[in-house]
Amino acid sequence: TLSYTGAAGEEGAATYDHVLYSAPCAAAPDGGGLLQRCSLLEYQRLHVTLVWGLLDPAFFRARADGEAGDGASTEEEALAFNAAFSDLLTAADADVPFLSIGRFGEAAPPGPSRSPGACDRLYATSPTPRWKLFSRDALSEEHLAPLFLCHDDVLTRRHVWDAPGAYPVSRPRPRGLGTFVLHETAAGALLLHPSAVEAATSAMEVVAVSGANAALLVA
Repeated sequence: TLSYTGAAGEEGAATYDHVLYSAPCAAAPDGGGLLQRCSLLEYQRLHVTLVWGLLDPAFFRARADGEAGDGASTEEEALAFNAAFSDLLTAADADVPFLSIGRFGEAAPPGPSRSPGACDRLYATSPTPRWKLFSRDALSEEHLAPLFLCHDDVLTRRHVWDAPGAYPVSRPRPRGLGTFVLHETAAGALLLHPSAVEAATSAMEVVAVSGANAALLVA
């Protein structure tokens, strides 16, 4: 039986086989009902940049060796490097303008490149990787130029997750609400909180798995 108080102060109760509380809950002060013990999540401000182009191996060799890049990557080196490269997460104190780089698929860019040289030839002859970069600040063309052997800024897409956000700030799990199963009756009825996982990590994929697990428990 779930007891509740409505927006106008009216009280009520209803009986269900199972109850899923799916809203994320950031804090849990003592006392009060379930909803009264929850507050809105704090979200990170993140910039997303989508870039069609070839990453420059010289940039990553320079960071690995701790030396200045020589800018001497050939097209063949770049093609092999980009074929093998998948995802990169950076340390908090890394001296780079991005937090992560991930492969976002590959396809022919929508329209001819406006960049001279390698991009014109490569766009015409082979699928070109598309990269997704996360960063704390907006990535300008000056930030992207050292990263890519060739890319077309006209095709670059930028978005900032700000209001509303998409990625919550990780916090310690709230006492009493940081568990997936909040309550189980003697008859086996469950009060589930699938969004408890968001106190530790959050992404659409993570929440989808959490929701699927809740469905399996009550099926």
